[in-house]
Amino acid sequence: MENTVRFLRETGLLAELPKDHVLWENKMNKELIILSGLPGSGKSHYANLVSSSTVFSTDNFFMRGREEYKYDPSLEGKAHAETFRDFLEHLEAGIDGPIVIDNTNLSTWEISPYVLAGSAYGFSAIVVRILCDPEEAFARQVHDVPREVFDQMVENFANLEYPAHWQVEEK
Repeated sequence: MENTVRFLRETGLLAELPKDHVLWENKMNKELIILSGLPGSGKSHYANLVSSSTVFSTDNFFMRGREEYKYDPSLEGKAHAETFRDFLEHLEAGIDGPIVIDNTNLSTWEISPYVLAGSAYGFSAIVVRILCDPEEAFARQVHDVPREVFDQMVENFANLEYPAHWQVEEK
């Protein structure tokens, strides 16, 4: 960034800006962490380890009280829409992060809206792939995902290709 600013100043493109002007600054409190992983892989556990974060999870839609989780696959679309709407409202309120998106996010079309919205509000997005043995994840998952559906999710996760400009880490 420093070299870019120096080049722009030397060519006269930034002549009108003061030397200490900041064009862009990535603040740690503007971090968007998008978890990606199989059901039962430990995404929610990881989300809870990110200190001072606001977590958005479709699983919250299915919570009844503090302890009872009652998943209804027929409401999944509504749950994802509500989670995304809550995320947008959080961004619009101007509340700094970090923000964690705790969903399976097994495709770029699921992840992209979060990346784009976060970017529009100055958040730097990172996709964190939560790796886990698929058999262990299947045994731990609380969504009662049928085996054939879960196996397709395993294949999707294994073959997921991210755009080159996205920051992706594995945990």
